[in-house]
Amino acid sequence: MPILFFVLQFFPSTKAWGDNLTTICRILFPSFCFGDSLYKMAFRRVISVINEEKDLIDVWDSRVSG
Repeated sequence: MPILFFVLQFFPSTKAWGDNLTTICRILFPSFCFGDSLYKMAFRRVISVINEEKDLIDVWDSRVSG
């Protein structure tokens, strides 16, 4: 599921759905939080490029670790 939600958040037309579903899954499934955080830690560079940031996002940033 984390990969599916990451793809939903990637496209502007489905970003709101991805954000909302991620929030719901974080509340209902603790294992989703772990998987989502690991996935985002591995793809920090991609997240930085998507958000057009110059520096690499820190591991403890809320966009990575929730």
